[in-house]
Amino acid sequence: MVDDVFLLTGEDYYLTDDIVIRQPTCQEILDYGEQRYFSLISFLTSTPSDLKWQLYDSYKIYFDEIDEFAVFFIICKNIDKNDSKIILGDLDLSALEVGEDSNNQLILFDPKNKKKIFDVKIYNDMVDYIRKMHVLKKNCERPANKHTRDIMIQVAKKEYEENKNKHKSVILPCLLFLSNTADFKYDFISGRKLPIYIFLQSYFQVLHNKDVSNLYNGIYSGAIDIKKINKKELSYIKEFN
Repeated sequence: MVDDVFLLTGEDYYLTDDIVIRQPTCQEILDYGEQRYFSLISFLTSTPSDLKWQLYDSYKIYFDEIDEFAVFFIICKNIDKNDSKIILGDLDLSALEVGEDSNNQLILFDPKNKKKIFDVKIYNDMVDYIRKMHVLKKNCERPANKHTRDIMIQVAKKEYEENKNKHKSVILPCLLFLSNTADFKYDFISGRKLPIYIFLQSYFQVLHNKDVSNLYNGIYSGAIDIKKINKKELSYIKEFN
């Protein structure tokens, strides 16, 4: 269960004694490198469906024949501590080893002290929290059959090749937009100090407010029939996940 309190305050979230999830500010992300940061987040939260062609190309593993936790074993070995520290602090994912607990369940443990760091529940809690922090949806795409699977792998490879060098800033255009609206209480400089979750929620909230205001204007002018509108669409309060 994701604890919204820490997301809203921007404080470090102690998932366990060994796993602390940081929430960087927009400025920290810009200093770190926006493309590098969002690539890291995407990689950390990847499901097998996100890595269709990479899994087959590098490991000859079909994405529909491996579970998310097993994919995380592979991911950990490919994330340097210096890269992950912006979100996971001192935790060194690359040093973790695969083992089993007393119930013969797979875990990731620290070989130095033989201590369990991740089991499947801790893993799920961590990626759920990171996804929510960045307003990301979980990709659970599955093929209907082997032929469809092969096509999906080839399409994923083509999309990756076409988009790998096409990074566009997320933070700066959104911040420029927000700082020029009356609903945002920060300017282009001070807005960079916001934690990423609060910043993204603010962006979507401002867009939502404009949509709700347009609905009310349409209702008051008689252009929209209020009986055909879901009452939830008229609420200014909304969570974007």
